Amino acid sequence: MVLYRPELAGVPADAARREGVNLLPLGLTVTALANGPSGVEMTFTDGGKAHYGLVVGADGIRSTVRRHVFGERYQPRYVGGMSLRWMVHGDGLDLQQGFHFGPGGGLVVAHLKNGPTHISSGFTTEPIEYQDRAQGVARLRSIIPTASGTSSAPTAPIWTGSPAP
Repeated sequence: MVLYRPELAGVPADAARREGVNLLPLGLTVTALANGPSGVEMTFTDGGKAHYGLVVGADGIRSTVRRHVFGERYQPRYVGGMSLRWMVHGDGLDLQQGFHFGPGGGLVVAHLKNGPTHISSGFTTEPIEYQDRAQGVARLRSIIPTASGTSSAPTAPIWTGSPAP
């Protein structure tokens, strides 16, 4: 099953709201956390504050929540693999739906019923530093097997089918 990430994220958020959970406002960043006997006081970039009984730090590899809770004690470290996901909208996309594998990685292409194409990849690589767009695209093309034949090692998909739901 392939779900568009905003739709997937909406499912637990809607369920939490129905249960009366006070969710973190979208678009804000945490600037401070303070543990107390009845929960956690959070301060946000807009200066606002909120109190929560539980804070889940699911804010990514550069987690602000982790940094506030643990300081510099725990830091992410690169282990040799990278995963990228993206949605592509528009006509003229020349990617064959399916699972594509090549040296060091794979690519999944799923054409969704209402237009966009979901692309997910996983591969092993040396760390890729932030670069300008053209350098980044060239680097990724050199390591990700693609369904359009732009990779040095394209493969035929092992699965193809109708557009994903």
